[in-house]
Amino acid sequence: MKKIITILMLILMAVPGVLSQEVQPEVEAGISPDSGLYFLDVMFDELKVKLASGTVEKARIRLEIAEERTAEIEVMAKQNKLQDMEKAIAQERKEIKEIEKLQEKMTEQEKVNTQQKFQKHIMNMEQVKERVNEQAKKGIENAIQNANQAFERKQLSISEQNRQSVEEIKEDITAGNVQIKESQNIK
Repeated sequence: MKKIITILMLILMAVPGVLSQEVQPEVEAGISPDSGLYFLDVMFDELKVKLASGTVEKARIRLEIAEERTAEIEVMAKQNKLQDMEKAIAQERKEIKEIEKLQEKMTEQEKVNTQQKFQKHIMNMEQVKERVNEQAKKGIENAIQNANQAFERKQLSISEQNRQSVEEIKEDITAGNVQIKESQNIK
């Protein structure tokens, strides 16, 4: 059984586009929650985190996974598969909790950089909410609320000056400048 799973994971790594659906230019949904192979996608993502070196790298990968889950949420919502959408929301929430835990081990600058990227994730979720039907919006709103609460909890762990730099990123994202750069002026 382990050999079969290993072979399937290698296939998934070799041809990621075959089993994914594009949702946003930057992020593609992985194997969607309505697939019997979804557990492999989740397992493979966990393996990527385990193989990552360092807290910052693990957080970066977890944010990428959260973005993938957001893309899956959108795909499932557009297909009106609300139960499967909830599976993706549960996985996205798990990633958010793990990112919070990782931030506890970060330096001030690392926290700020992660918060900036996390803010972009929340804004992406807001955009997804606007593109789906009314039935799906409630679940996505709950996911956004959960992410916002996590964001606010971590905002309190950084200095006031650095909180302002994270808020400036939110304004840039809202204005359409969505590229997140590493902070240069962290005090």
